[in-house]
Amino acid sequence: MKMFLPLPTEPREIIAAMQTKLLPTLRQKLAHCLSIWLLASLLLSPGLLQAQIYSGNLNLYTQADVDAFQYTEVTGGIYITGSDITNLQPLASLTKVGGYLNIQNCAQLSSLAGLENLSSLGSMLAIVNNSSLTSLVGLEKLTPLGTVKIENNPRLTNLKGLDNLTTAESDLSIQGNSGLVSLAGLENLTEAAYLTINGNTNLNNLSSLNNLKTVRHLLKISNSRFTSLKGLENLTAVRYLQIERNTELVSLAGLEKLTVKWDIDIQNNPRLSQCCILPALIEGAAGDVIIANNAPTCNSAAEIEAACPKVYQGDITLSTQAEVDAFKYTEVTGTLNIIGQSDIINLQPLTRLSKVGSLYIGYNHALSSLAGLENLTSVEKNLTINSNYVLQDLKGLKNLISVGGKFDLEFNPRVTTLAGQESLTSVGELEISNCTITSLTGLGKLTSLKKLTINNNKSLTSLVGLEDLTSVEVDLYITSNSQLSNLTGLENLTSVGREFRIYNNGNLSHLAGLEKLTTVGGTLSIFSNKSLISLASLEQLTSLRDLSIFSNPQLSQCCLLLPAIKVAQYVSIRDNATNCSSEAEIKATCDRIIITTPPQATTVCPGVKAVFRVEAMGADLTYQWQKNGTAIAGATIPNYSLEAVKPEDAGEYSVVVTGRYTAVTSEAATLTVKPALVLGAFAAPTAPVAINTSVSLSISYSGSMVSSAVWNWGDGTTSAATFNNSNISGSHKYTKAGTYSPTLTVTDACGQITAATYEYVVVYESGAITGAGGFTSPKQAYKADTKLTGTAVFGLYARYKTGTSLPEGSTLFAFKAGKAKMAFTSTSYETLTISGTKARYTGKGKINGTGNYGFLVSLLDGRPDKFRIKIWNKDKNNQVVYDNNLTSTAETADPTTAITGFILIQTSKAAVARMSLPGVEVAPAEQLSPTFRNYPNPFADRTTLEFSFHEEQEYTLAIYDLSGRLVSQLPGGKAQAGEKVQVEWQAAPYPTGVYLARLSAGKAVQHLKLVVK
Repeated sequence: MKMFLPLPTEPREIIAAMQTKLLPTLRQKLAHCLSIWLLASLLLSPGLLQAQIYSGNLNLYTQADVDAFQYTEVTGGIYITGSDITNLQPLASLTKVGGYLNIQNCAQLSSLAGLENLSSLGSMLAIVNNSSLTSLVGLEKLTPLGTVKIENNPRLTNLKGLDNLTTAESDLSIQGNSGLVSLAGLENLTEAAYLTINGNTNLNNLSSLNNLKTVRHLLKISNSRFTSLKGLENLTAVRYLQIERNTELVSLAGLEKLTVKWDIDIQNNPRLSQCCILPALIEGAAGDVIIANNAPTCNSAAEIEAACPKVYQGDITLSTQAEVDAFKYTEVTGTLNIIGQSDIINLQPLTRLSKVGSLYIGYNHALSSLAGLENLTSVEKNLTINSNYVLQDLKGLKNLISVGGKFDLEFNPRVTTLAGQESLTSVGELEISNCTITSLTGLGKLTSLKKLTINNNKSLTSLVGLEDLTSVEVDLYITSNSQLSNLTGLENLTSVGREFRIYNNGNLSHLAGLEKLTTVGGTLSIFSNKSLISLASLEQLTSLRDLSIFSNPQLSQCCLLLPAIKVAQYVSIRDNATNCSSEAEIKATCDRIIITTPPQATTVCPGVKAVFRVEAMGADLTYQWQKNGTAIAGATIPNYSLEAVKPEDAGEYSVVVTGRYTAVTSEAATLTVKPALVLGAFAAPTAPVAINTSVSLSISYSGSMVSSAVWNWGDGTTSAATFNNSNISGSHKYTKAGTYSPTLTVTDACGQITAATYEYVVVYESGAITGAGGFTSPKQAYKADTKLTGTAVFGLYARYKTGTSLPEGSTLFAFKAGKAKMAFTSTSYETLTISGTKARYTGKGKINGTGNYGFLVSLLDGRPDKFRIKIWNKDKNNQVVYDNNLTSTAETADPTTAITGFILIQTSKAAVARMSLPGVEVAPAEQLSPTFRNYPNPFADRTTLEFSFHEEQEYTLAIYDLSGRLVSQLPGGKAQAGEKVQVEWQAAPYPTGVYLARLSAGKAVQHLKLVVK
């Protein structure tokens, strides 16, 4: 690193002489003195005296020079070059360079890391010939710069690092970077004085220059991979433009907004053929224009002009032959007016014209031909050919394809046909009003028009030429064509969007040609056609809004107009010949339908066949049956049958009888469907009943009347039910204890069968014990593992055999916890003792289907019910297997475990069924409400609970599940004596199963079992 002032030449020579001549001792002394002198020179160095700022230019030739760098500013330039320089990190303190920064020929330098703090550069930035450099990252703080040269850095792929560069005050040169594939990093560049992009062999686009707006002097592009100049779309101004030796360049696309103030040089681009952007650039350039050695069509200004369309912006009028001769445009964006009076005789100079906005050719008294317009293919808006008195034909427009607006041909007295318009396929509006036209042949394949006017063509005898026309979007006018005798030529016309007017065609006798017309969106007007006698061709017209037929003095054949009359919203028919002078006259003349036998009302049962019939007189009759005014699909014959009537088939049935042109609707016949039988809720006992006690059941019904009803009591017996107009009832005595599901089967007046089953009637006999439920088995009860606790369930039945003191019945008990699974089943009973609300019995059984076990069951029918079971292994010295009585294990001890479920010990007195729930007290039903019931039961989503009291009572009502958990607290209140109270419970949110309704009043409580299915 050159940081020191150069030593004087004389001391160096003196020292060299002394080193060769003096003795070693003297050499050592002189070396010591020299060291002191060098140290003094170093201390007096200008760079060191100014510490962080280096004055002047600074050259760094080695990595050691770079490593010794310690400045924040260099007032001059910095030149960094050297084959061993690999790292610029020691320059991290540098923030400002007053002159240039030139990094050149650093073969091992791959990164500019270390320059991140450099924010000010006085003149040039040059990054040149650095063969290992891959990135410019580190230069981000440099914004405006003077000259920027990025040249011959073969491993550089983009320009990231120059991201904040907005302006190059002098030259921006990007050349010879063979690895460069993108200009990414220049996205913020808006202006440069000179811009050169040259010899970057892998760079194929300019997309990162999309914000570049101005190059104040020269723009030079010479790059082998560019195919277009897209990316320069926002570049608006350069002084000199040079595009040379771009071997792949095909198009100048991208320069659409550019203006060149001085010279244009576009040479030696062998594939460049798309140069139609250049005429505008050439027109604005004030200097030399050199265009040479490019592809054909782009080798000179004259060649470009010949190859490229020239567009005239706006309207232009040609009123003299000289102006026609000077015309050189291929397109006119506005209106081209050719109005020459007697001066214009020839349009041949217009041969380049292919497209116009609008074209007006009018009042050219000497123009006999449109030759010269053969290349015109498109008129964007309107084409008007008007008052050209010697014009012979339209053949000069033979290649015209489309007219976007209106094609208007008027008052050209020598034009007799439309020959020459064969290429015309699209026209917005067409108006032919040319008194000498005899035929429309040659008009082209027009399938649709927005508007069509055929008016005042005194020589026109036919509409042949319009055969391809199928629709007119808005209006169709055929008026004042005195020789037109029919409408042949419109055979394929099916629709007119708004008005169709046929007026004052003196020779028109019929409308042949309109056979396919089905729709007129607005008004069909046919009037003042003095020879018209028939409307026969309008028989397919089935859709229109208004119909107006008048002042056609010969018109007498209107029968085929009846379908149109039928659908029209407004009809005006008048002042025509007899039989066609009014709507009523046409209908009376053309069509008459008489219904001789209308359909008759009927009443049937569901599932029975119903038949309606109609008889009518008339020609070509068709039928359409309706229900409540709506057509029934497929019902199109005189008879209409419903094979199996359903309730929803009830309604008013009529039939529309249609003749050729009119229709008559019959009077409606009412179909009445007898209602189906609907059964209500059972009224039945909810408590168990003793055997040989009469059980009464009843159920309400609605809908159909009852023909017969039979009870099946579920014990193998049946009996006839008693019924009146609203209720069905019956009674029965059961002779055996059990649970029964009586079923009522009802046959209604229509023979329909409906059945309902009541669940359940519980019948008991004296001396019997029944029970079912569950409890939580306590620890110590299961002797095989005394730590286990879990759910235990049981079901039991016990009684004395009839006429003996021997017990019989069955007992089931199951306990499951952890891996333990015990299922006990009794096989025989040995003893049975019943004492009031207590009972005890013993017997034998098996566990899990095997073994020889004894058991004891002890029961308490109380509040709550309690249960004990003790099981022992008779083959193992009566070893106890299970006993849930823990505190009192004697066999005579009362049970201590409260259950969920029920235990019923029946004696000779009437028993009351009650469910045992922990914490819920139960009182006999006869102490509270004699009518506590619900309906329906079972039920799915809701049920009504009904009760009354003998005297005035305040009551509460709640629903519990079988675990004793409160499910729903229903509204309570005060009921008068004998008042029937009804409360609804919404059960939809709750699971299916058995619930208990608890009615409390004073100290009395009554329960009712509810079954949610």
